[in-house]
Amino acid sequence: MSNHRDWYIFLYSIFARGQIMRKKIWKPFTIMVVPHTGEQVRSIAISKTWILSSAALLLLTGASGGYFIYKYSEYRNTSAEYSQYKTETEQIRHDYDSLSSQTETVKEKLDTLQQLEKDLRVKSGLPPVQEPKPEGNGQGGTLQSRSGFNKHQMIINKDAISQLEKTVDQRVQSVQSTLQAVNQQDIQRKAEEQQKQYQAAHTPSIWPTGYRNVSSDFGYRTDPFGGFYALHTGIDITGAYGSPIVATADGTVEIAGWDGGYGISVLINHGNGISTRYGHMSSVIAKVNQSIKKGETIGLMGSTGRSTGTHVHYEVLINGTVVNPEKYLP
Repeated sequence: MSNHRDWYIFLYSIFARGQIMRKKIWKPFTIMVVPHTGEQVRSIAISKTWILSSAALLLLTGASGGYFIYKYSEYRNTSAEYSQYKTETEQIRHDYDSLSSQTETVKEKLDTLQQLEKDLRVKSGLPPVQEPKPEGNGQGGTLQSRSGFNKHQMIINKDAISQLEKTVDQRVQSVQSTLQAVNQQDIQRKAEEQQKQYQAAHTPSIWPTGYRNVSSDFGYRTDPFGGFYALHTGIDITGAYGSPIVATADGTVEIAGWDGGYGISVLINHGNGISTRYGHMSSVIAKVNQSIKKGETIGLMGSTGRSTGTHVHYEVLINGTVVNPEKYLP
């Protein structure tokens, strides 16, 4: 019983001390106002509760103002970033539109170039070009985009642009290859045409005189001077004395003058093993080593050498062997 009483006394003493301390803590302050003019001194009592409440209010107001200033500054920074990003996004969209337009123009020109190349190959008789298979994921389209201001929503397909550049390079190489093939073909065609023209120019194909009267054919006959059977190595074409005799093909003069039984004659080498001889002329115009064109006058008709009348003896030789000249007459 004594122990419980002591315990109660102890607790009461602590409570009593707490009350005393609380009264001391919350005891109001007194401020004395002493005027310099000698007037009555005034005293103002300020409760500690009021002081603490005012301090808490000031602290809360300062914290609220600081937070407001912080959020306002953050808003201004965010607004400036948004405005800057909006400007950048509009520029990106403008660049994208320009790039897209340029890309479509390039694609159209590539298609036109491809068609022109195909037409050129068809006209030149060249085989068609084996078109390369397109690379990539098969999504199609050169550029992909979405409207909006978020950066991840403005997409420029760099792989598609790279593929377009490869396509341009391939098309240019293909066209260059086609042009080289066409050029080579054209060179070959011109060479063949020139060869044909050369052969035509150097192959006897016209009459050696303006007359068409053949008095003696090519082949075996009775010789007019000896009466024996012998080969007539050419054809005799009669005409007026002194009428012009022309070369039947382009060539180079090897003989121009007296040549035994042929009398005054001309021998022309036309190349490719072909030669022609013109005999019994009255006079010669061509000179040895002179380049002669087809149809050019080389002498005048006469009756020199072993001849029985005015005519031209015309021979065609292939690799030194006489052949029938009528095969080379139109």
